[in-house]
Amino acid sequence: MKTILAILTCFFILHYFQVDVHDIKKVNEIYDKRIMSAYGINYDEMIEACQTASDKNTCKKAYILNMTNLTENEYTDIFVHPLGELTNIDVKSSYQRVKEEYSNIKKLLKYILQLLK
Repeated sequence: MKTILAILTCFFILHYFQVDVHDIKKVNEIYDKRIMSAYGINYDEMIEACQTASDKNTCKKAYILNMTNLTENEYTDIFVHPLGELTNIDVKSSYQRVKEEYSNIKKLLKYILQLLK
């Protein structure tokens, strides 16, 4: 329940600041590029190598672990950015539904206020 409440709170904050899922993906991409370049990994080569993979995250992880001498825990600490977790398909669709519900509630409240005048 706390997790759901935290996710909904996050969605409302993102909506308040007009942040879209595409913006989150862009920030995550910038983060990935910078952190990979710090470890000597070319981001574009990694994208090209994982282009045909069915699970891009697993391919990305394997590619990074092969290119560096990091452990899996170090990989998680360094390369798994919290914003990247928000780009999950389920979260995206939930975010869109919450955004639509918020818009519908907002319209309903405006309509009720007009009726009360």
